[in-house]
Amino acid sequence: MGATDAVAYCHGVVEEIFGDLLGNGVLCWLDDNLGYAEDAAALMELLDKVLARCEEYGLKLHTKKCQFFATEVKWCGKLISAQGVRHCPERVQGLIDMPLPRTAGELQQFLCAINWMRQGITEYNRLTGGLCAVLERAMVLAGSRKKQKLNRFLLVDVGWSEMDTAYLNAVRDTLLNLVPLAHPSPTAEVCLYADASQDYWGAVMTQIDPSKLQLPLEKQNHRPLAFLSGRFAGASSRWATIEKEAFAIVESTRRLEYVLLRPRGFHLYTDHRNLVYMLDPYGSDGTMARYRADKLQRWALSLMSFKYVIEHVPGEVNAWGDLLSRWGAGPALPAESTARHVARLAIVDRVSTLQEAEFVWPSEGEIRTLHQDPRYQEQARAAGVNWDDERALLLSPSGQGWIPPDATGLQQRLCVIAHAGAGGRRGAKTGYRKFS
Repeated sequence: MGATDAVAYCHGVVEEIFGDLLGNGVLCWLDDNLGYAEDAAALMELLDKVLARCEEYGLKLHTKKCQFFATEVKWCGKLISAQGVRHCPERVQGLIDMPLPRTAGELQQFLCAINWMRQGITEYNRLTGGLCAVLERAMVLAGSRKKQKLNRFLLVDVGWSEMDTAYLNAVRDTLLNLVPLAHPSPTAEVCLYADASQDYWGAVMTQIDPSKLQLPLEKQNHRPLAFLSGRFAGASSRWATIEKEAFAIVESTRRLEYVLLRPRGFHLYTDHRNLVYMLDPYGSDGTMARYRADKLQRWALSLMSFKYVIEHVPGEVNAWGDLLSRWGAGPALPAESTARHVARLAIVDRVSTLQEAEFVWPSEGEIRTLHQDPRYQEQARAAGVNWDDERALLLSPSGQGWIPPDATGLQQRLCVIAHAGAGGRRGAKTGYRKFS
């Protein structure tokens, strides 16, 4: 397997052999195969199919590497069970016991190993940001990103300090509390929380039983599916807050597309209220700089391939999103002996009165019914408003519809519509122009 495309070829052959079984009881990654079933009888039937396929293609199985009827198995470096997926304790303990790196190459090796576990680490980029900065300085001095050349540079010579040692110890402490990830369920509701700060962004994807989504906050239990985080560098570090908040959402959906593209859709939560309007599939924006609006609209278009409901979470209670992006956002969650459950963080309010189920949109038929009332027709004649036979409405000389002065309910609803803009609430003058 020394050829450049040997890995792809090997995996292609495996898919050709077990093609119809993949996803139907069998998972394959190169020469590591995993079979699963709901009961022993089904597992035996599946085992017969796999062994028959191996015999057909002349494959040999290493008996000492085979494991049968296990409720938890090690596969591709992770422990998989009915409860979820977690990292192997031996691998985690090896990183914890690893001595402090002396060279830039050793630091690179440590960060690469940690990076492989990042989907189970909250605040990954914030935790490793200081260590990555040291490694970047070493790479500049070495003129290379290869470990062999980086090993020539001692960390003390590239600015390693006590603070960096504290960063590394913080990463080790985090490894002791890696969060087990649940298996995605097709019948569960998926929730995506995203947030951004000045330097970092973070997101967490969870799932919850549909019957529990409307329960009071203290009775809800979310199970994490994935953690994401990133750092704003270069041009992105100069983005406005709304751009950083939007990027956290768009980048999270891009990376988690394999889960979020689902018939049931998902719930998307953000603590930036204006962003709710701009990323709402039924909304639009025209109240900001053109270049920024164009960028947000391009990002909004990328979300149109998903089925989702976007809602606002007040920033002061969006502790879950803030925890992922800010330094010291709050105390760590207590470790649990089994799987860690994530409580829902806020009672989410609708972002606009227009989205309330009780809100009734005014219609031409409703206005026509008022205009046909003899009492209102007398008021209209006194106000110089005439009946238009073509539209069957009372219209002013300028052609505008007439609203009776005492139809306060209709007037209030029209004012709400004029006041609610796509990018937030409109001012008095702008709202008045909407009536003109």
